[in-house]
Amino acid sequence: MTTTQPPESRQATIERGTGITWDDWLTFFGTTPTINGESLTGDPRINSTEKWRYWRASLTDGTEITVSFQTKKTPAGSPTKGIVSVDRTKLTGAELIDPTKTWWKTKLGEFAATL
Repeated sequence: MTTTQPPESRQATIERGTGITWDDWLTFFGTTPTINGESLTGDPRINSTEKWRYWRASLTDGTEITVSFQTKKTPAGSPTKGIVSVDRTKLTGAELIDPTKTWWKTKLGEFAATL
């Protein structure tokens, strides 16, 4: 798993020989009732474009989460790659960025381990 860390974001490229699906992510993430200790304020909003799938939610602390998912096309015989990108916006202070990144790094690692 390769990760980059822009502020308030986490992205992971995950390789899996049999393919990664949007359903893999929804099944995994459906087992996470809170996000870094914060509950959702309602049902997540799920939508998609031709290339991307989006899972968006508002949290009780006023922050917003967007999880973006894309399956990358790879040459025949190569592992399928999926990109999962997470953005958390409306954080109220810089001191919240590192704990947020740490939490998402752990969650993305747990997701990769389920594949």
